[in-house]
Amino acid sequence: MRASTSSRSNPIRLLQLYLLESFIFERISPVVVGPTGERKRINEVTPSDRSTLGIDEKIALIAVALGMGIQPSPNLEGQTWNVRGIFIMMNLTPTQYRLTNFRGLPLSEGSPSYQRVYFGIAADWNQYLLRLQIYPLRGSNPTGGAFGNGLNNISCGGTLGGSKLDIDTLALTDYYYDPSTNFLVEADVVYNQNIRWNSYRGPLFWRSMDIRRVMLHETGHMIGLDHPHAAGQQVNAIMNSVVSNTDDLTNDDVTGAQSLYGVRAPAPPPLPYNSNGVEED
Repeated sequence: MRASTSSRSNPIRLLQLYLLESFIFERISPVVVGPTGERKRINEVTPSDRSTLGIDEKIALIAVALGMGIQPSPNLEGQTWNVRGIFIMMNLTPTQYRLTNFRGLPLSEGSPSYQRVYFGIAADWNQYLLRLQIYPLRGSNPTGGAFGNGLNNISCGGTLGGSKLDIDTLALTDYYYDPSTNFLVEADVVYNQNIRWNSYRGPLFWRSMDIRRVMLHETGHMIGLDHPHAAGQQVNAIMNSVVSNTDDLTNDDVTGAQSLYGVRAPAPPPLPYNSNGVEED
């Protein structure tokens, strides 16, 4: 793993969050990230590891959230992107072969691919953000891409960073950030290969899962938003850790993101048109 401002004496940290289909439970599992990128759970760290790694400097939390969300979408531990735009390599189509219950294309709302859905996800977030824009790129990596290499990847799969996605986990996001600056340097997402993915609006349909609302959620994580319950309030938000009938960004989601990156002013309405073909003010 690498970051532009990190070094062997100051490695980047990892934070993982899960989006779940069900269950009301939460646990936090600390992980140490070593100078060469190795990861160990705290109960696996020896006294020599502690002196070598500098545990106070290099500890990271894997937050495995399995509960109903409760509060406006706060940022994680203050991590944000310190750039105007982030590029996200879409390896959804190249890893589509991994899907064990593929429903076929087009999707119910007409999209010809999962990647086409994601273009809309980026636009949904971008319209509200002043100091950050999301730029999806078409990838071609059938492995989904390397994780911890400074590139942002999204793909279909069953594991991420050594963590397995069980049947109740819809997706998993890895964050990498530099603890000396608290700036994000990489975010990767894996969408569970064992879920029957579709794209539709309205209430959840038991035969397939709407990937659009899950993508909105995971992209919120990629830009630095946490599950709302982390701040102790109950709200209607796409960022809640359990998927629901909420199928689009809510005011809570937007306000949380704008608190990190500012408010993008809405585009001005077009000027009135007259018969001479000249716009009037």
